[in-house]
Amino acid sequence: MLPARSLPFLPESRSFRIAACAAVALAAAARIGLRIHFTDFRAPELWEFGEIARNLVQTGTFTYRSNGVPSAFMPPAYPLYIAFLYQIFGVGQVAHMVLAGALLFFELAVPFLVGYLAAGIWDRTTGFVAFLLALFWPQFLVMSGRLTNVPIYTSLLLLACVLVLSNSIPLRRRALFGGFLLGAFGLFRFEACAFLVPFGFVLLRHNGAASSQRRGAGWRHRLGILSVFLGAFITPLLPWIARNYAVFGQVVLSTSGGYNLRRGHHARATGTAREYYAAENTLTESTVGGTPVPGAEAMARVVERTPGDVLRVDRFFRDEALRFIAANPAKEASLVVRKLFFFLVADFTHPMSRVFPIWGASLAALVVGLVCWLRNGIRDPRQQFLWLVFTTQACLAVVFFVVPRYRMGVEFVPLVFFAAALAPLVRHWSADSTSQQKEARVRPRLSH
Repeated sequence: MLPARSLPFLPESRSFRIAACAAVALAAAARIGLRIHFTDFRAPELWEFGEIARNLVQTGTFTYRSNGVPSAFMPPAYPLYIAFLYQIFGVGQVAHMVLAGALLFFELAVPFLVGYLAAGIWDRTTGFVAFLLALFWPQFLVMSGRLTNVPIYTSLLLLACVLVLSNSIPLRRRALFGGFLLGAFGLFRFEACAFLVPFGFVLLRHNGAASSQRRGAGWRHRLGILSVFLGAFITPLLPWIARNYAVFGQVVLSTSGGYNLRRGHHARATGTAREYYAAENTLTESTVGGTPVPGAEAMARVVERTPGDVLRVDRFFRDEALRFIAANPAKEASLVVRKLFFFLVADFTHPMSRVFPIWGASLAALVVGLVCWLRNGIRDPRQQFLWLVFTTQACLAVVFFVVPRYRMGVEFVPLVFFAAALAPLVRHWSADSTSQQKEARVRPRLSH
């Protein structure tokens, strides 16, 4: 049974704990069922991560292409983990099933972390509502449809948010733990660097920083906290940065930034990673592929003999994207509007995102959550921080392009505010239910 004391969002009532256990079991079964239905464990879609992992096993080199030239096309953590499983179990079904089991752990960790986050900002009831919603939230359930690293980096980002907002931990430790987790997040998604802004904001604005200012610590204290945070953030990334410096002769986080920028800025760009799918396409169809990127075929024919060639290809795409942006302001303005729509509402070019229960629930949570925040918590730095996290991801989508996983990774933000809006209704229902139970116990005594 789930321990109420160690889970601040769980009601102390035994019946509620039993219900929570049943809900977790049902949510786990749903996720396992989705994975079995949508995943071919013999040859699952692992995208660039699987390609790099296979190249690591075959050539011993972290490279996206099979020519053995080192690259930094994707963040290292997920390909390295897949390669580790391939080394132990071989490239096949067993390794993919073990990978699915590890992902299930993180998929189930997400609702618990959502409950922690909501309980820390609001109260136990809000945390419990958020926990139950997250267990069966469509955007979180569809994480189980593919063997992606979305549940891993979502859990890391959530845990970092929980820790930096925890009043029970001294501010310096919050900066240390939050920075380290955000750096670990960066090993799965390079946009972790952009999240330095909201995390830095909340560390300076949260109660601990304010009280230190009142004690006269001033800017020295602020800079000390930021130094701890940035030092902790860079620590998990140092091995990757050192490896890339040794390979490329310069500080490089990624060699795919130029290509990804070009994907979002060209004449045929739709604002997402792909062109519009035919209406009859379904969830069971492959989601591989996307809008043809100008220059991609020519660059694919380039023989990358040295790491310098890898950098030149990346630079080519970046320069082409910047030239297109400068030369096509009207097209760029329309792309900004499209990207915001696809991020905030749904990526209707993707067969999964246009399923109504998925995008409808997300849109409802966003609208209701925003209204709840504007009415009740707009001055709370903790709540401001969460919307800054959400806004940061939206800005990244505008700079590059929209895919469902970008919204999925920050879906917890509107969800916790949606739970905060529903919590008063739950309290009212719970109070009525308790009062009816008391009356039912009293009536037999009166009849005697």
